[in-house]
Amino acid sequence: MQSLLLPALLPQLLLTIAEPVLNKIISLDPDAAGRLQKLQGRQLAVELTDVKLRLVFTAQANGIWLDQHQEKVDCAVIT
Repeated sequence: MQSLLLPALLPQLLLTIAEPVLNKIISLDPDAAGRLQKLQGRQLAVELTDVKLRLVFTAQANGIWLDQHQEKVDCAVIT
């Protein structure tokens, strides 16, 4: 049973690790906060059909949130 859960939880684990790294990189740009403010609340989904993975990037004033969901987004890229 545990071996079946790990693959299902792996994308969320990767997002949990990637989000603070991405936000640290964004924080190095002094103009990023202003640009993110304009995009606050907007969502971009990237769907990788070969691996059946959908990543959702949500712009916030202080960075980007990473998540997975199937709800409607502002823009979607499907590969």
